[in-house]
Amino acid sequence: VLDNNAAHIETMRGQFEKARQTFAHVLKCAPQSSFATIAAHEGLARLFLATNDLNKCELALRCVRKELESHEGLGSTYHGSWAAITESRLLLKQGRPNDALNLFSDVKSDGDFSRDVPFCIARHLVQAQAAALIGRLHDAAFHLAAASEMGATSLPELRAQHYYIAGALT
Repeated sequence: VLDNNAAHIETMRGQFEKARQTFAHVLKCAPQSSFATIAAHEGLARLFLATNDLNKCELALRCVRKELESHEGLGSTYHGSWAAITESRLLLKQGRPNDALNLFSDVKSDGDFSRDVPFCIARHLVQAQAAALIGRLHDAAFHLAAASEMGATSLPELRAQHYYIAGALT
């Protein structure tokens, strides 16, 4: 767990090669731990998305999905749920906004994730961006407003995305 956390911090600090090595170490040393494996692959997916290595991001997300399919209860874990945010951001970078929206289509409300406010905000922001890209401006405004009401601008890690999407809607 500590190595995974360290690798996530290294990714946030822009130390991508060091983070990649740390995640690889986790995968090598903890192959029996599904939680650690999902966390490492989800972290790698974020890292590859940040470095615009979209093929490797997609491969890492496939590993997350494979693990989640093998272990039913892990979908509601932090890394299990946030993998959907990473995947939707990948789909947006690939120019597939409809697919990004469809990823969340069966989740009508915040439901089980309502306690994870940053996740709910991130989901609304991704949905707003995807809706704006396909011309569904009313839906985009709805999701942007929902993210705002939940406090998107008070979270430094989501503030820039919020303002980016708000700017795209004007």
